[in-house]
Amino acid sequence: MKGLKVSHANLVAYVHPLKSNNISQAILHELSSLLFKFTLEGVVLAYDVNILDKNANILFGIHSV
Repeated sequence: MKGLKVSHANLVAYVHPLKSNNISQAILHELSSLLFKFTLEGVVLAYDVNILDKNANILFGIHSV
């Protein structure tokens, strides 16, 4: 199909501290929320996850908008 391309990316996911006990599930939930949502950069149609670090770090001073 014309216009489709595969992109590889290393991502950092910021999840709520209440979800830090199950990082894998929190990351998959965040990625699932991006499916089929259009932005100026494009739209996510599918993803394949390879979680390198399953430990969570709590970052103080980060406030959600």
